[in-house]
Amino acid sequence: MSSDDGTYGSGATIEKLDAMQRYADAYTTALKDAPKRSVDKFSLHYVDAFAGRGNVRLGAGIGAGDIVPGSAMRALDVTDRPFDRLLFIESDEGNCDALRQLISERGETSRVTVRRRNANDALSEYCEWLGHDAQRMVRSFVFVDAFAMQADWNTIAAIAATKRVDLLMLFPLMALRRNLKIDGWPHATHVTALNRFYGDDSWRELYTRSGDRIIRQGGDREIVASYARRLSEIFVEVVDPERTLGSADDGSLFTMLFGASNQAGAKVAAPIAEGVFTAATGVQGRMRI
Repeated sequence: MSSDDGTYGSGATIEKLDAMQRYADAYTTALKDAPKRSVDKFSLHYVDAFAGRGNVRLGAGIGAGDIVPGSAMRALDVTDRPFDRLLFIESDEGNCDALRQLISERGETSRVTVRRRNANDALSEYCEWLGHDAQRMVRSFVFVDAFAMQADWNTIAAIAATKRVDLLMLFPLMALRRNLKIDGWPHATHVTALNRFYGDDSWRELYTRSGDRIIRQGGDREIVASYARRLSEIFVEVVDPERTLGSADDGSLFTMLFGASNQAGAKVAAPIAEGVFTAATGVQGRMRI
């Protein structure tokens, strides 16, 4: 749950942000010796699809009330090989104002763009630009941290099609649970949402008929695996930690998935993602970084 002052989440929020930061640090360090050319200069981008206000005030659990740097600020903190350009996408006007203020205070306005847009629209436009030959020396790390199922499949497919992006996304397991009812087909409105999220009706494979009843088979692992299989159809390599992040008790249950779109880059990026996920140890049902 969130509020206008950026209050949301709990200890699980720290865990997912730590994972993002660990990947960004390792990813940029691995690329710091990338070739520099007089004409085609290698450029490294960071894109935050749901950037928020920049800082997060924890709303529950250990550390409730504490203000911690969000993903956007953590991306700015990468120093070993800083990002050349950063794009922060946020749909809320108040959040954009707060984010711009923080960026200005840090003197980072020259390499940061804040766009007040729907994340799917802004990401699609960015991917179209990135796909042009003029951007052949650009590589990008995109972080998709949606509150629920806001990331459309068409957007994820556009990211994969660039062949220049590594994607780290929060898989909204709790939201999928709500849409994928256990007994009987999902309601019509949920079917629409599921088709948009999966890009097709492959989620139906989770169901089987038992007599006159339609029943969803398996649990959380099967739900995540079904989406990971879809990602594997469009990304060169997908990393699934096969663990959950968060807690079912407070409705924060989700996991993380990683997709590499560049054939050569995947050889470096996928092991980094695997290392981030492997470093996690389960504590009270959570993936700890």
